[in-house]
Amino acid sequence: MSSPQKNKFIISGKTEAEYRKEINKMAQREEITNNYTYLVVKHHSIVEESKTEKEGFEPVDVFNPTTKETTTKYIDKWGAVTGFITGIEAYDTGDAYKTRFQGFKLNIDEEVILDLPQKTPSYDAFCKLAENIDFDKEVTLSAYHNRAKDRTGFSVKQNGQNVNWKYTMDDMGDCPPWEKDEDGEWDSRKQRAFLKAKVIDTVIPACDAAFKARKGEAPVESIDTDEVTPEQLVKLVKAVTAGSGDSKPVKAKKGAPVSDDDIPF
Repeated sequence: MSSPQKNKFIISGKTEAEYRKEINKMAQREEITNNYTYLVVKHHSIVEESKTEKEGFEPVDVFNPTTKETTTKYIDKWGAVTGFITGIEAYDTGDAYKTRFQGFKLNIDEEVILDLPQKTPSYDAFCKLAENIDFDKEVTLSAYHNRAKDRTGFSVKQNGQNVNWKYTMDDMGDCPPWEKDEDGEWDSRKQRAFLKAKVIDTVIPACDAAFKARKGEAPVESIDTDEVTPEQLVKLVKAVTAGSGDSKPVKAKKGAPVSDDDIPF
């Protein structure tokens, strides 16, 4: 079997790298306008949130510990979502806001973004199992009520089986354990830094490689004119950023049948 042909184009007067940079900027602007559905892990489920009333959404009262106020939001409970993980983005808002937000965003089949903020059970669970995910196969991401800890739990399945954690209390491997600081308080910073680095350095490249292998590398026409028209650039953008189109996310309404017995550790 021949290997996929790499994307390549030649434009007089500018290098390929220069035009790829311009294309990437256009692709980012185009992505912003795409109609993604944004999901979060809350309320013992995977949900879509809204600040305003929507058909099919149920109202929930949410307490804001910063403002000490309770507001009403509206949620649509998915429970689970099934599809290919086509991308993982690490984000860090730094000093842009009063509160610093960090975490990972999972792109499911170019249609759904699942947000996993740092210092949440779903983020921790994903970091500890992510290296065991086979990105060549679909996954089912589920949220459930962990009755033992009375909080929202998170699990990943492939082929109907739980994806086991790589790092467990019984076998942490080379993952640093929590430590007590000088005040006797538990400090998880070394462990979190280790797990974050594993996802960025190992998991994200594996996910990207699987996505590229599924979609192949679409050949792009050569252009030898002195100037490139906007229409030609749009055509290049679509060729470079085309998705696999081999699956669609499956919405599991009102929660998947997950219990504490299904927890993979």
